[in-house]
Amino acid sequence: MTTTPGRTPHPNTPFRPTSDGPNTIIPVRIKDDTDLSYQQPFADLPVATDPRLPTRIDLRDNTSSFNRHWEMTLLDGTLYMRHRETDEPWRYAPMPEGFDDTLIGISLDADRLVGVDADGWLYTMKGTLKEPEEFVWIRAWGGPGRIFDGFQIANTTPGQWVLSVISASEDQTYIDGDGRVHPVSFAGLTQVLFLAGNGQHIISCDPWLTRDYSYEVGTPEDCRFLVHSLSSAASTTFITNKYGDMYTRLYDVDLAGGDPAQFRYTWVGKPERKGSGSWKEHRINFRTAPIKLPPQEWLHHSKIPGTITDRISIHSTTPGAENRELRVEGEHAGHTGYWHKMLLDEEWGFTATGQPLQGTILNNSPTDRTSDTLADPSPYSYEGRLYGNKNVRVKLPHFAYAATSHPVEATVYNTSEDAEAGGPHNAWGTGRTYHMTIATAYGRLASPLSQRLFSRAFGLDDEPRYYKAALLIPPEVLEQRAQDLALDAFLAENIDEDPVVPFYLKVTEEQIKVIVPPLPFAAIDFPTRVSRLRRI
Repeated sequence: MTTTPGRTPHPNTPFRPTSDGPNTIIPVRIKDDTDLSYQQPFADLPVATDPRLPTRIDLRDNTSSFNRHWEMTLLDGTLYMRHRETDEPWRYAPMPEGFDDTLIGISLDADRLVGVDADGWLYTMKGTLKEPEEFVWIRAWGGPGRIFDGFQIANTTPGQWVLSVISASEDQTYIDGDGRVHPVSFAGLTQVLFLAGNGQHIISCDPWLTRDYSYEVGTPEDCRFLVHSLSSAASTTFITNKYGDMYTRLYDVDLAGGDPAQFRYTWVGKPERKGSGSWKEHRINFRTAPIKLPPQEWLHHSKIPGTITDRISIHSTTPGAENRELRVEGEHAGHTGYWHKMLLDEEWGFTATGQPLQGTILNNSPTDRTSDTLADPSPYSYEGRLYGNKNVRVKLPHFAYAATSHPVEATVYNTSEDAEAGGPHNAWGTGRTYHMTIATAYGRLASPLSQRLFSRAFGLDDEPRYYKAALLIPPEVLEQRAQDLALDAFLAENIDEDPVVPFYLKVTEEQIKVIVPPLPFAAIDFPTRVSRLRRI
């Protein structure tokens, strides 16, 4: 990852390897004169006889993978394929001449495969739910319409990067923060995820967004969980730490509030509204339910009662966001194989395969050890008075910039003079502190036009990160209005029938600007509606 001259990079910044560039045998995009002679019917592909090719593929990893139609495996830089769950011989998959020996890893999900070379350059084979005479290789990545030439990821370690594709045809639906079902957009969503910062960061790279490392899937425990290995399918990411403590989360930019061009969002559930029968209806019929933010948090899974390795896998089984199967390589009763369960099941089953274990055996403790592998809390805490509500001070302790929910302490004083005297830490003890939550959606301010078109650095620095946000008032705070007149005045000024205060954030290392726009579609620094929370 490159950084702007003069800026100190975040300590966990992932850096792209030095490279002479991608293999240009793969075109940026397909044109009329592109050589597609590698496309052939499956029956015409040469049969492979290398005895090292796998006899079966049960897990999706960076050497072998599968979708509904095909199994694919990489051996010595050459890609092979055969029909799913058959004993037929492997055949050489379509690859342009001069591309052999380029790839060191692959990941296949739904209708595409991504390969990576030793320098982290990504190459996409599209059409992998079709026949091989329709497969095409491109290297385009980044910007609206994938207009840029190639992209590098900063981690090609097996088990630490993965392709995830959620598809309108294969998966069909999301589930939002209220548990309501919504249709996937006609375009679906593709992302390549990789680990950075000793596993504390899951970087999400979407081929239609900026070519940078600024988008993340925040890890559990306020982004402190250290991931040892990951898998992902249909926007559901599956992770484990070194002790076999496992979590999943359904998360991507579309579901998390980052795509107002395609989806409608809300901070307050709308149970009275009907669901949408299609993405088109969701987009144009404002009487249907919008997507509730923030998205659901990480789901903590039961411990596996036996030996496991760090080879974990997830795949979509049938349409519906709940239809994901988890698999983990391991042993049981003297047999090798894999543990498995459906996403929402409690108990794990075991399938014996007799295959030698390929992963590293984890110290799978019988009890949860999540807390034993946590990174330090975020060093970024902010505090200040709210403009227009000068008798209220708010504090965001340990702000985790990649999280979607943030604890906030709102201290209410009887007068603005008391609030001034109280200072950042309520030094005089005259305020009443209430615990609330700020929910955030990273990437934009008020409108689709505010989407960044240019790359920014990883993490927090002096260039603002943009968030759509809201202060969520819990019922126990609302119940205190009658006893606290200053609290009542604050809430009366800021909320209507919904217990939510919407605004926008510009976050840097040293401050947070809280912007309440004069117009709902214009998040500008209007002087009378901006509060500044300073880092403490």
